[in-house]
Amino acid sequence: MMITILLIRGLSRQQGHWGEFPTILRRAFNEKNIAVNLAFEDLPGFGIRYRQQSPSTIEKIAELLIPTLEKLHRKTNQKIHLLGISMGGMVALELANRCPEFCESLVMINSSVKPVAHVFQRLQPQAYPVFIKAFLHPYRRESEHQILKISTEKYAQDARLLNYWLYLRENYPPSRKAVLQQIVAASQYLAPIKKPLAQVCLMASKRDRVASHHCTQNLAKYWGIEYYLHPEAGHDIALDEPEWLADNLVNFVQNIYSISFPTI
Repeated sequence: MMITILLIRGLSRQQGHWGEFPTILRRAFNEKNIAVNLAFEDLPGFGIRYRQQSPSTIEKIAELLIPTLEKLHRKTNQKIHLLGISMGGMVALELANRCPEFCESLVMINSSVKPVAHVFQRLQPQAYPVFIKAFLHPYRRESEHQILKISTEKYAQDARLLNYWLYLRENYPPSRKAVLQQIVAASQYLAPIKKPLAQVCLMASKRDRVASHHCTQNLAKYWGIEYYLHPEAGHDIALDEPEWLADNLVNFVQNIYSISFPTI
């Protein structure tokens, strides 16, 4: 049996920022004899879509990704597992809410939504000066360094990683307008009262310095579900603790099907 997961990154990021996580995730599934196809999508204004204008609402951003979801569903003849981190989790949520007929499950990682979290939980006070500096700094390298420092608890001074992020930015240059449009979109997004799918998984990092882990905790309570909490990872948990994230995703998928997958 083959499953397909669509992965979506967050604010001002692109699919290249998943780094080594896709490789680790594939290996974790293969070790459980689960064949997995990983698909990636960039948000408008970023990555391979960097020439595209970014809408200013999550609803309209998600609308532009629906054709990708439909295509994956049609190609595989299966429902798709959605995985989004940070703002990418909001977009994944909106896709699941609009197109449940195409979606098997939803995983939201370190995401924050109204009305369950207040403004200083959704973007913590310590993050404001960092994001302002990153947005306004005239040098791309320093801008990316600011983002890296607030996103990770392990790799803030990793020059090789910073060089790679700078490479992504230089080859797929986002506009400041696109970043602002995303900020507006994320700030306004309202979660549905009920979870959009039967299978929903929420994950958070206790040391997240961007969005408080209480955002995930509150959403879990709002929807009446459990959530996973890593005690030491930062906002980009796929960077800080990819093995932990991958193992919990595999467990989540196994519980959905509750069967033994055939050996690949």
